[in-house]
Amino acid sequence: MTSFVTTASSLTSQDWTHLSLGDDPSTMATPDFDIIVQRVTSLFVVRMVALVAPLGTFADDISVSSVCRSLLLKPELWPAAVSETVVEQLQKFMHSILHGYKDVPYHNVEHACHVILSVNKLTDMLVSTEHHASLMKVPPTYGLRHDPLALFALLFAALVHDVEHQGIPNRQLASEDDRLAVLYNDQSIAENWSLYVAFSEFLQDEYATLRLVLFGNTSGPTNTAVKAQDNYAETYSRFRKIVINLVLMTDIASPERTQIGKSKWKEAFGEPFETVERKVRAQVRRMSLTGQNIEIRRNNGGSGTGVAASPSFDQRTKRRGTGDMSEIGMTDPVLQAKPSDIQGHDDDDDSLSVTPENSFHDEDDPQTFTSATQQLYPQMHRSSSLPARQKFERRLTAASSRTSPSTARYRQQRLGILRTVDLSGETLETYSTHARRNSTTNSTATHSEDGTTTSIDVDADEPNDLKASVVLEVIMTAADVAHNLQGWEQMVKWSNRLYLELRKAFVNQRGSDPQHRWFENQIGFLECYLLPLARKLEDTGMFSEGPQFSQIVETNRDRWLTEGYDVAQKTIQEGETKYPAIADVN
Repeated sequence: MTSFVTTASSLTSQDWTHLSLGDDPSTMATPDFDIIVQRVTSLFVVRMVALVAPLGTFADDISVSSVCRSLLLKPELWPAAVSETVVEQLQKFMHSILHGYKDVPYHNVEHACHVILSVNKLTDMLVSTEHHASLMKVPPTYGLRHDPLALFALLFAALVHDVEHQGIPNRQLASEDDRLAVLYNDQSIAENWSLYVAFSEFLQDEYATLRLVLFGNTSGPTNTAVKAQDNYAETYSRFRKIVINLVLMTDIASPERTQIGKSKWKEAFGEPFETVERKVRAQVRRMSLTGQNIEIRRNNGGSGTGVAASPSFDQRTKRRGTGDMSEIGMTDPVLQAKPSDIQGHDDDDDSLSVTPENSFHDEDDPQTFTSATQQLYPQMHRSSSLPARQKFERRLTAASSRTSPSTARYRQQRLGILRTVDLSGETLETYSTHARRNSTTNSTATHSEDGTTTSIDVDADEPNDLKASVVLEVIMTAADVAHNLQGWEQMVKWSNRLYLELRKAFVNQRGSDPQHRWFENQIGFLECYLLPLARKLEDTGMFSEGPQFSQIVETNRDRWLTEGYDVAQKTIQEGETKYPAIADVN
């Protein structure tokens, strides 16, 4: 078992921006299937140990890095339930699922491995107390630090999220009336199929002991067989629900999933930066025009002539209840990139309409911009922590003078329903604050390793199911495109593979030609999807000591603007060479 722990420790210790890079044979990217299976199994074994171990075994730090160090120092901490038989079943399942990834340029087993490594690293940065050692107070995880089942489900979702992906976008499958599109009514076709494949395999009898260890383990004494069975059913049901939700969230082309995600984020953390930016700019515009109307009235002696004779912008916005954003130049974040199905991850105010950007001098004034934020969001200025507020206002100030990206477009339509409700008017998904802790019940837990001691206020990390669910979703969606959040080398590598996959589909007459506007589409993808996603990672407040995700995306975008055209041309040429349109590509 030591080899699994050592491997998991090496994989987790990698820097976020250099996952699978370098020449270290124990961590560098490899197409070797057996090595990939071994690495993935190692991460799952350690995560399973954290789930199965008795309460308090690893104190309140169940990060992979911490569990690995504990097991290497004290092998006796290994739970007896995680036997060689169980590990063999787990490894067999890993082999079966990873073998299900098809030989396509992008959605292949190497992509699955990279997403798993990225989820593992983000999770480790999230729950590891050592990672936040320089802070006076460990950031809250809304109960995830004490929820090994949710963390295991997150890793499981990363494993299965693209299994048996055909390399064909969902929209194309739907247009072809593919059997899977018919089966799933054109809804998240590839994702639903991956879930079916994964759970069909997982529920086979040969993994019965593995499932019993994972879901039959209880945090307290089990007095009856009925109680044990009920606990198994409840635990497995929660696990399955988390996995399904996370895998479906990777379908960023689904307007329904996009809207659900946006609604949950707004409910949990408030409006995202892009929404506030738009509203602030609208407010600045209203303030500017109102001031101009007053000045015109003064110059006209209050006669009511000129501009003041017609309804003012401010009066019209009061009638409507909101500012008419069609007169405010803001970037439309509806992404028209490849895959072209991607839905816009924009603001949550359904009354707003967006058009390409104009220039307003007053918006260049940081003082005016800050004044607008104070008027719109006084609670943010009263109660927000100073560092978070300063970061937020810096973003707004920087946004006030930026020019519109070339990808800005008019929005034609958008969803009007924020969330599904049942007949009672309640949301179908409810979230409680019931604690699920794999830890001691003391208000303060002390964890010592290698002579160091860290005190953790357990009660400060109050469980919040809604926020925890949103955080898991953000981690999953970020890991699915993590190469774009990890630096230039990673972005170019996987962008190339995505193009080749779309090119292969095109020459097989199963998709459009990705060559059209490939360079421009990458700018749209970076600005309109990845940058808001990176900001969400930061705005959870849970990665304060981690990388500046948005800065990495902005650096990649700036470099793409200067170097991307040549990169795109090389990629297009490679696609024509590997998949010529006149060839019969298998």
